[in-house]
Amino acid sequence: MSVVETEIGRVGQLNCWENMNPFLKALNVSMGEQVHVAAWPVYPGKERQVAPDPATNYADPASDLVTPAYAIETGAWVLAPFQRLSVEGLRVNTPEGVEPETDPSVYNGHARIYRPDGSLVVKPEKDFDGLLFVDIDLNETHLTKVLADFAGHYMRPYIYLLSLSRYT
Repeated sequence: MSVVETEIGRVGQLNCWENMNPFLKALNVSMGEQVHVAAWPVYPGKERQVAPDPATNYADPASDLVTPAYAIETGAWVLAPFQRLSVEGLRVNTPEGVEPETDPSVYNGHARIYRPDGSLVVKPEKDFDGLLFVDIDLNETHLTKVLADFAGHYMRPYIYLLSLSRYT
């Protein structure tokens, strides 16, 4: 299960495009998620986008569209870490025979923290190298969850049912 009770609240997590999966979001909401870790892999910035690659395969849309949408849809605080790359990291992780990139900045600066209403709290600069901190008030989750109660009356359980297999 991806939501656990902790001393800071009910914390859930999803990775990569799981953050766009409506069934996984519904599962986390049904488990009372208050803080969500939207983990994203190393993605380049949108300046690297080449058609027909979808925009969601780049860090900017993941950071600036998908992640706050998760906060709005679930009423949870959303912490979205991204890995940070250095020139040495690019060199070490480039397959043999391929010329490594020399500018890691297109991969960096995409971490974000969003409030339950989807408003941005923290957005680091491209050259930021460190940890992001925020004081979380779990009371901010209550109004959003009451107005759009996707774990309750808005789930409309008399129409459909989300079934989970814990054995796969």
